[in-house]
Amino acid sequence: MSYETLEKVSSLVEAQKSARARALAKKIKDPYWRSVSFSTIFALTAKKEDMKEAIDSFKKINRNDELYDQKRNKAMQVMKIAKKKVEKTHPESKFKKDLEETMKELGPLLFLK
Repeated sequence: MSYETLEKVSSLVEAQKSARARALAKKIKDPYWRSVSFSTIFALTAKKEDMKEAIDSFKKINRNDELYDQKRNKAMQVMKIAKKKVEKTHPESKFKKDLEETMKELGPLLFLK
């Protein structure tokens, strides 16, 4: 079983200060978006296919796998961070709508055990 997408999503919490995050921030002209974390930017700009792949990965995880709790918790952190930042600054944005749709799909999977 491949954890590739799940690892990509869950590792974003640690990736906030990475070179990739800084490079992405430089491409963004808006001062707000330059200040947010990479995990938030990823959560807001991730392609629907990427999120679907992450959701499918959750469905395939063996619930007895020792890494399951760790990966689930990291993915939850990414989504919570993104949700809080969007709610504070862009309450009526398209980003918030997309994020809420993603969380509705991921939510039940994140809390299953």
